[in-house]
Amino acid sequence: MTGLALHDDLRRLLEGHMPFLVSLHEAESLAPLAAAMDRAGEVKGSALVLESEERKSPSVEEAIAMFAEQHHAAARDGEIRASAIFYHGRFDASDMRPARTVDEASCIVALLEHVSRESVTAVIAYHRSGQGRWKYAEPVILPKPAAIFA
Repeated sequence: MTGLALHDDLRRLLEGHMPFLVSLHEAESLAPLAAAMDRAGEVKGSALVLESEERKSPSVEEAIAMFAEQHHAAARDGEIRASAIFYHGRFDASDMRPARTVDEASCIVALLEHVSRESVTAVIAYHRSGQGRWKYAEPVILPKPAAIFA
């Protein structure tokens, strides 16, 4: 990893969810995901599941906001010690907005926060190889303002 060092709990959330993120990506899914580590160190993931096909899917931005709100409430209540929210974005250090299409996406963005007040963004750039397989770079770790444990 390049950039800042990463707390072990945050590293565990990131590395533990990469295989699932990669499998979804190989199926061309850009769905955002979230994970939280409770006070005992147990990790639970979250994804959006629609109850019916008639219900409109929330936008990626709405899903990220929903995950952040849930994690912030859990942090405020002392239920979690680490938070991760994952989405596909465009690899641009000045703008980490979610990608809207597979063609627009060029990285996985992980918003990582810890009860110790460590708050970082991990950016994992990717590209499709000549054989059609996704290749992922090492994460670049950048500081960000706290939102979950603020």
